[in-house]
Amino acid sequence: MTKEAPTSVKMECDMRDEFRAPANERNCSSTYNEIPNTLTAKAIAKSRKGEGVFNATSSSKLYKQLGI
Repeated sequence: MTKEAPTSVKMECDMRDEFRAPANERNCSSTYNEIPNTLTAKAIAKSRKGEGVFNATSSSKLYKQLGI
């Protein structure tokens, strides 16, 4: 099973542009400003409607809401 992990890299602008093309072809986001994938877009749309959003004043109250 392939393991994936987010990474952060600082690079010169011209190098960044060279990196982005193949990364985008492989569906690897090179920045946090990229267009979200389908699953993320659905989660964002739901949260904007208030679905799946939890509010708590402490971690223990949040865990209780989440059933943890």
